[in-house]
Amino acid sequence: MAVGKSIIHGKGLFAQERILKGEAVVDFSRAGGEILSEEAAAAYFARGNDYSIQIADDKFFVLTDTSTLAEEDFSNHSCDPNCGFRGALLVVAMHDIEKGEE
Repeated sequence: MAVGKSIIHGKGLFAQERILKGEAVVDFSRAGGEILSEEAAAAYFARGNDYSIQIADDKFFVLTDTSTLAEEDFSNHSCDPNCGFRGALLVVAMHDIEKGEE
């Protein structure tokens, strides 16, 4: 995976090789963040930190230290996704993803 220019949100995460359906793409459990309520996450949003993922109705995984962002931190939301969650923080390919695809 590599960060590149995205039409979705400025920067995005792009496949550098073909990824097969079901393969792990990103494991956010290794990222420096916390699982927070919507109310607690809103405090980070108010300070301009939009590095977050909604993982349940009232739960967000928020990167609490954005001073050292990793490539996976540039994954974007899509209404037509090619990835989905397995568990709370593991992102897997929902179908084969071709090289160069965001």
